[in-house]
Amino acid sequence: MKHAEATMSKFSCAICGNAKLGHETWFTVTEDQDLDRLMVWRWNSGLARDPHAHNICGRRHLRELIVHWMTTGCLHYPFAVDPRSRTRDTATSDRDNDPDGNSHQLAEITVDRESIQRVLAENPYSLNVIFDELMIALEGESADDELGRFDEAEFAVGGF
Repeated sequence: MKHAEATMSKFSCAICGNAKLGHETWFTVTEDQDLDRLMVWRWNSGLARDPHAHNICGRRHLRELIVHWMTTGCLHYPFAVDPRSRTRDTATSDRDNDPDGNSHQLAEITVDRESIQRVLAENPYSLNVIFDELMIALEGESADDELGRFDEAEFAVGGF
């Protein structure tokens, strides 16, 4: 095994647990709990080492993690906790945790928790517009089309 592959294999997807190998298209997700803000980054080893970062193996699992975060207020998949019971971390900013300087933020989502709960109760499918636009924006990042034209019944906010 090459040194680069040995180094990569220590990173695993927060959703499926698969190890990162080679030059697969992955993403890193971080959050600012105080501002209910989620950031999606192009994957790089510097940011991926941050203990608060969640590494994701593709657009399908990125969408799943974002749905989880929007509905629970927590990135810890699949074990959501009440955000009010968490202690606030005093981590440095995401840019400071990237010693390689290669981070590229691809998306940022900020939510109002009260509004999200109301939307989820009234019409959760209305959030699909956000997810559709995010997936379109990330198409250029993914060399393979592992998500393709996703089945809304499977990936819709209200369909989980």
